[in-house]
Amino acid sequence: MKILTFFAVPLLLAGSAANLLAGPISEYYLTVGQQNLFHVVQGSSVNRTWLGATDWQSSLAVVNTVRTMGAFPGYSGQEFTLSGSPTGTTYPFPLTGGEFYDGTTDGVYNYAWDRANGIAYRFDRGWANPVVLFVLGTTDGARLGITHDPTNDSLWISGWDGTVGNKIENRAMNGALLSSFYVAHDKNVALALDPVGGTLWLNDRNKLDSGLAPVFEQYSKTGTLLSTQSYPTLLGENILGGEFVAGMTGFPPEVPEPSALALWSCGGLILFAIVRRRRLRSPRPVG
Repeated sequence: MKILTFFAVPLLLAGSAANLLAGPISEYYLTVGQQNLFHVVQGSSVNRTWLGATDWQSSLAVVNTVRTMGAFPGYSGQEFTLSGSPTGTTYPFPLTGGEFYDGTTDGVYNYAWDRANGIAYRFDRGWANPVVLFVLGTTDGARLGITHDPTNDSLWISGWDGTVGNKIENRAMNGALLSSFYVAHDKNVALALDPVGGTLWLNDRNKLDSGLAPVFEQYSKTGTLLSTQSYPTLLGENILGGEFVAGMTGFPPEVPEPSALALWSCGGLILFAIVRRRRLRSPRPVG
């Protein structure tokens, strides 16, 4: 019985850790480029899906509603409830050029990244009145994903191709580089920051090119790969934009993935406590 307990406890703990890391904890809103689709995923499930009025609604900002911006001139965005019902409000494309595939918000302003020109823009909450925040250009490659970090009022930006293709950067609102890390591939899209735990999620767009279902990856802000999650029902979909509900500040500390040593150590401590308790309860020998 003791041997079974010794092995069972760590395995149960490992199973619990795996369940905690199966997909994003909060609802993750996704846009599907030219396919005019929207999804909300959480954990290992697709919670809901809906259609927009027009295609190429890629950039999104999520607070108490979902507000999208068109990817190019001539394409407009929409407002939806969090459940996916259109409110009737639309947003015309606010510029004369550019390519915008991912957006974010701090609850006061919206932000989006111009992949074609390498420019970070700030907009009002209705995707109007664009203001250039900073310019990185495209000489070192294109960037695509963007998300706001309320803990230091900064922007995370993910690489698409070139020498920055596999780079994830944290930049101040004036463009100053605060930190960065590298991942194992380029074409990083749908960058978003989960308010529970404060970890980054992104979609490896290479999977679509390889005919595979999308795979989302979870990273700590220092670049540790924490988990991955695939959604087979989204096979063949060009997922580009992604966001969690914004407006939460003061993220709790990140919870790292437990190592095998930590799990076994924990199991050993629990086993030791059980055995010691039984010994204390056992009657002492006489004589």
